[in-house]
Amino acid sequence: MKPGGKRRWRQRMWFAFGTLSVGSIAFLWFSNRTVLASADGKIYTDLRAMPVERVGLVLGTAPTIHDRPNPFFLGRMEAAAQLYRAGKVQKILASGDNHSANYDEPTRMKTELMNLGVPEQDIALDYAGFRTFDSIVRAKKCLESTG
Repeated sequence: MKPGGKRRWRQRMWFAFGTLSVGSIAFLWFSNRTVLASADGKIYTDLRAMPVERVGLVLGTAPTIHDRPNPFFLGRMEAAAQLYRAGKVQKILASGDNHSANYDEPTRMKTELMNLGVPEQDIALDYAGFRTFDSIVRAKKCLESTG
């Protein structure tokens, strides 16, 4: 290696690392801005401003984590029940994983929603909620069948 070659190599590596880092940060910033712009007007923080819909899709998550209640599960169920009680959704489609006899998110969701005051007849279960996209397709079909 030429004299100073190792130093020059390190400088090039640091330049490449810096360029890659700045590019990654710029990409993340741009991606975040794009998502925020596409969601503008579609995220509601005021229940009164939310439009009325026939079906509300609730995506599943583990009811418990390490044998303790999962706050994300509870939050989703409480939000869905609140929307139902406020008349913002007429039916709830509870979509979740049911990959084994010992793991059944939709049934746990239904139980929790009923405990929160949602009548059983207004809860539909999607036992194949492994992918969000598939759950959305089934929600559309549920919406069409209630129309």
